[in-house]
Amino acid sequence: MRRNVQILLIILLVLLTSGVNASESFSRPVVISATVASVSETEDAVLAEVILDAVVLQLRLEGFEIQTIMGDSWPPDAKEQDFLLKSEYQITGNTISINIRSSASGSKSEESIADGSWSGPLSITLDDEIQKIIHNEIAPFLPRSIEVSRKDTEKAAAAGTAWAVAAIGVSQTESKQEDSTTLNAANRKKPFQFDIGGILTVPLSDTATYARLGYGGQISFGYAIPAGSIFLVPRVVIGGIWLPTEAPIPTDIFVFPFGLDLKISSGSNQPMLPYLHIGGGGSWFMVIPEGSPTQGKIVPYADAGLGIDFRFGPAFGIYADVFFRAMFEGSLILYGIYPGVGTSLRF
Repeated sequence: MRRNVQILLIILLVLLTSGVNASESFSRPVVISATVASVSETEDAVLAEVILDAVVLQLRLEGFEIQTIMGDSWPPDAKEQDFLLKSEYQITGNTISINIRSSASGSKSEESIADGSWSGPLSITLDDEIQKIIHNEIAPFLPRSIEVSRKDTEKAAAAGTAWAVAAIGVSQTESKQEDSTTLNAANRKKPFQFDIGGILTVPLSDTATYARLGYGGQISFGYAIPAGSIFLVPRVVIGGIWLPTEAPIPTDIFVFPFGLDLKISSGSNQPMLPYLHIGGGGSWFMVIPEGSPTQGKIVPYADAGLGIDFRFGPAFGIYADVFFRAMFEGSLILYGIYPGVGTSLRF
């Protein structure tokens, strides 16, 4: 029996220490590999650099992350990017024609996602014309960001990638603010807590020599008080327990606890909320031996425990907990472990 209790405690502790890590997604900037090349065999390195600089500047202004490639050859790592953007130019006399084409990473076909072109005289306003192509004909058709998992974001942040470091920092800040705001609002609207459930009694003291596994129920009523990142919930607790025995004379033991406790609950808006509680009060202890008068008296008790509240909405949840309770009968201490499950209501 004690081994089963240990297993139950281990399972509950694992649940308490395991966070609910919902599939949180992040977004990263789209990465574009940009290159420039001449259509003809004649290459003007200065002009190519001017074109590439204008393309890169406007793409960065649009919010993209850029990898630049000079020439007409794609490096092996270009396929790791999200999009490829190729600028081609041709000079005929004093006129320059420019065509800019974007395609998915790894695609070298003529099919493009977006393209734009311009033709006009060579002048100092060339970079302005190129930026207009990017802004009006290329950027509107490309996504600004791509969703990534938390795992990949954390991996990128560990490598020092700027967007990932910023995303993790913002996520943690927003999560703390959202947790506090959401939970405080919910509990202020529904601060009253009513829990009702069943419990088992596992005797561990001298009572265990003759008392078997006990069964009962417990009701608590409390009021949640916000205290920073936690909630303090003073509660009134009452219950009833039946302990069958293996005594030579068939005997039933009934225990009716009534007291106060303080529940300390997590201040998170996650669906699993761990909590602790400590309390005490009195127990009406009744011994009913077969064929003999009933004996009863009120004895003090103290208890402490932990649990998890599984929330299925702001008003309804299911809890699972386990607590240790000791009852003091003169020099005799009767104690045991009480696992239980029940319904948790908020209003």
